Amino acid sequence: MLESSQRDLDLDLYPPLDPNLHQTRLVTILPRDCNGRIECQLRIISLDCDPLYEALSYVWGESKKGRSILLDGREFSVTDNLFAALGRIRKREEKRTLWIDQICINQRNLAEREQQVRLMGKIFSRTYRALLWLGDIPHISPECGLQYLSSQPPFTWKDYDTESSSGWLGALSSAEAAKGRPPLTVYPHSAFPLLQELSNNAHIRHLSILGTSKSNDELYQQLIYPLSALLQQQWWTRIWTLQECILPPHGLLIVGPFSIPWGTVLKAAVNLDVHSRGCCKRTLSSLSDAQQVELRKFTSTMKKIERLRHERLANEYGTGPDKFFQYMRDFSGRNASNPRDKVFGLLGLTTEWHWRNSIKPNYNLSVAAVFEDTTVKLIESTRCLDVLPLDSQQPSNFELPSWTPDWSASEGSEDSLRLKQMSLYQSWQSPATATTAICRHEASALELTGIYLSDVEWTSAYICDSYETRSKAFSAWWEEYKAAQSWTLWKLFFASKDVEAIWFLNLLCGHTTIVDGVVELIGGNLAADLWLQSWCKAKEPDLYEKMFTTNPDRIRTRSSKVHAIDSIINNTTRMRRLFRDSYGDHSLGPITVSKGDKVYILCGGKSPVVLRPVGERDLVGMGKRKCYEFVGACYHEDEEFQCGGALACRIETKESIVLV
Repeated sequence: MLESSQRDLDLDLYPPLDPNLHQTRLVTILPRDCNGRIECQLRIISLDCDPLYEALSYVWGESKKGRSILLDGREFSVTDNLFAALGRIRKREEKRTLWIDQICINQRNLAEREQQVRLMGKIFSRTYRALLWLGDIPHISPECGLQYLSSQPPFTWKDYDTESSSGWLGALSSAEAAKGRPPLTVYPHSAFPLLQELSNNAHIRHLSILGTSKSNDELYQQLIYPLSALLQQQWWTRIWTLQECILPPHGLLIVGPFSIPWGTVLKAAVNLDVHSRGCCKRTLSSLSDAQQVELRKFTSTMKKIERLRHERLANEYGTGPDKFFQYMRDFSGRNASNPRDKVFGLLGLTTEWHWRNSIKPNYNLSVAAVFEDTTVKLIESTRCLDVLPLDSQQPSNFELPSWTPDWSASEGSEDSLRLKQMSLYQSWQSPATATTAICRHEASALELTGIYLSDVEWTSAYICDSYETRSKAFSAWWEEYKAAQSWTLWKLFFASKDVEAIWFLNLLCGHTTIVDGVVELIGGNLAADLWLQSWCKAKEPDLYEKMFTTNPDRIRTRSSKVHAIDSIINNTTRMRRLFRDSYGDHSLGPITVSKGDKVYILCGGKSPVVLRPVGERDLVGMGKRKCYEFVGACYHEDEEFQCGGALACRIETKESIVLV
């Protein structure tokens, strides 16, 4: 009986939507009344009719709904965070029409949720403004409506609903201090006046909030601390809020009763980055490394968002699956309550899949099935294997095939750099093998085409698991590498007597370097060989003495080059193990590589990979097949195998590879 009455209530509030008409619901917040109750009304609209509305971007918070509003005259429960937002954005004398997922979608109807998630891109693209709610300031009275910042110093606050007097913020600060509460400067909105000044292209040393001393403490308290406090809000960590601040043409960032235009925030971040790297660099030189990192975190976060906004504006045909994959990598650190939303929450940013089979939200599928389907769709759409895991995966909460990335996991900056490095390689690319990846997917098995290179015959006992232990690993790797090679004949063809040392260092950096912040292939560059020697002399002097006959005093070191090489070598060797194959060649592979594994180059792949035979299996839809587990990508010492051009003589040995 209770379930029946609940269904009747759902039908009263939520009559069915027609997906063919791109229908959704809008909620109208009624003006404040004398009893203070929040009252709202729902109505169905078609997005094709260009309705006028705002969209609320916020974090649900605790899933337990603890506050009540009136929705079409009925009691309706919402989360505490949404209740606070409704209280702040409600106007005194006018209605306000918004799209709010918690109210406008029947959350008990799974089919409707999926259909509305597919419309999220349209919903936030067609709103005239997004209200970006970061959270409330509890001890400020809910009766204080939204305030916004004046555009000129001294940056006083003005209520755009009630036209309250300027100087409101200062009076409130004094009142809160009198009550023994911390000053408002400890709250996220204290960054708003700073952002306003920075958006006007002010020099850091001329900011009015800094006073005259420009001391290190003052720089931190008045510049970095407010920006850090702003970024500490949970809103910045959620996957859904990304498209919600990128797609709308305009936005308003809100903290409690305070607001500032979203465009002002983005412009301020760009200006701050330019000034901190150039004319104002000296002003910030007294800051500690940790404080510099805090500052860069703010600018890098905003620059990523601004880059996506520009990409969408610049591409009139929309963004495709290749960009979708990049977004999943770039923003893997953002969270979602439902792991499936790490995929579904970015679909609104991808507007054009051309003729390809696009990813569609389906909450009935298991998490593992969603991640598998996403991987296969990206391979089919991009015609390459960049989506496969770069390394052996850490234990996952989901039972995933070896070839399926755990999309719920976060990537670090090192993973991003390694992905850029891998994108340079073209192992499969040669006149005889210039074909794209074609896959077949059945029952968690992935069928690809590949060429066998060799078996793994030996693996080193040493791995680079940290910066502190790498010297020991490098030294051990070098001794084995040197002992296993016969370099006498090679030295006849090279002017350098230290050719084996140069080849070893090229392996450590994966045949790549960083030039002016961009990862590039070395490609036999003699200058790059000198950079590698400079790095070895500066960072690994004991190893240098073992490897080179050249007098170290003759090798000049340039700090910028040494730092770049050090960064790329850390990236290449981190959590890697040296191994030797059946042809005597060395490679750097995942730490789980073991004797008996096989090295292949897969059709559409950028780099050689390590596969592990697991015997024959009877697979649904494929029959009895020889199967492999995907171990990970590797760096081959032979540049021809790593960067392309070495497969022409082996093209006839192509075979079908089934990964499980």
